[in-house]
Amino acid sequence: MFTKLKKGGFVIDTPYGNYSPDWAVVCKKEGLKNPDLGIYFIVETKAGKAEANLQDVERNKIKCGKLHFAAVSNQIKFDWVNSYYDFIEKFGVKDSEEVLIETIGPHDSSKVVKEYVDKFSEEMK
Repeated sequence: MFTKLKKGGFVIDTPYGNYSPDWAVVCKKEGLKNPDLGIYFIVETKAGKAEANLQDVERNKIKCGKLHFAAVSNQIKFDWVNSYYDFIEKFGVKDSEEVLIETIGPHDSSKVVKEYVDKFSEEMK
């Protein structure tokens, strides 16, 4: 389950100004490749950007976010992503197709996966 965090609704005070991450994600442990890592994720989206293309202030606020959530709990992981596939890679979440196959069996689930990925990618923008 994921939710968009309202800009300014959740604020981390940093030396670079206030910072509001974009998404909060809760995942069942079964949905993780390594279930010992935790189930709560805070995600900053920079759709289509490479790390080298982030502005210094963005990079610094993201570093502050990582430090903030590391201090709060070892069950929360924070990072930035530039796509759905970057999200599943960085956060160790099983790909939608893996989950669908485990849930509904090895049917032709590619259409369902494509719709899910397209919707998630659109909402990240």
